[in-house]
Formats: sequence, structure tokens, C-alpha cells
Amino acid sequence: MPWIRTGSRWTSSCRSARDGAAAKCFFRRLLKDLPYKPKRLITDGLRSYGVARRALLPDVKHRTKQYLNN
Repeated sequence: MPWIRTGSRWTSSCRSARDGAAAKCFFRRLLKDLPYKPKRLITDGLRSYGVARRALLPDVKHRTKQYLNN
């Protein structure tokens, strides 16, 4: 399985690069088994997560504040 759960965080082994395509792959796999649509997405400040969110979840709020992802 390409997902590794460490504590309450998900780590993807989808791709080694941290670009927009890898972020889209990450979000597609994460959302595949989710029975509902999320209201907000909380990530770190990596810019490729914003690219993936705009492509896959355009009406979901994306929060990247410093302490939200801890």
C-alpha cells in the first residue's frame, strides 16, 4: 500500500518529487476512500498543495497557518 500512517499524519510514497503532479496524486489517493467531501484542507506551506487543491477541490478552503498542521 502506498500510504504510510505515522501517528495522525499520512505520508505518500506516490512520488519522490514534491511538485504539483505528486500533490495531485497524493490528494487523489487520500480522497479516494473518504466517504464525504472535506470543508477545509490544512497543510504546510508547500506551494504544490495549492496547485493540487485548485485542480481537485476548487471550493474547499485551504489553510496553511503555522500551527494548524501540528
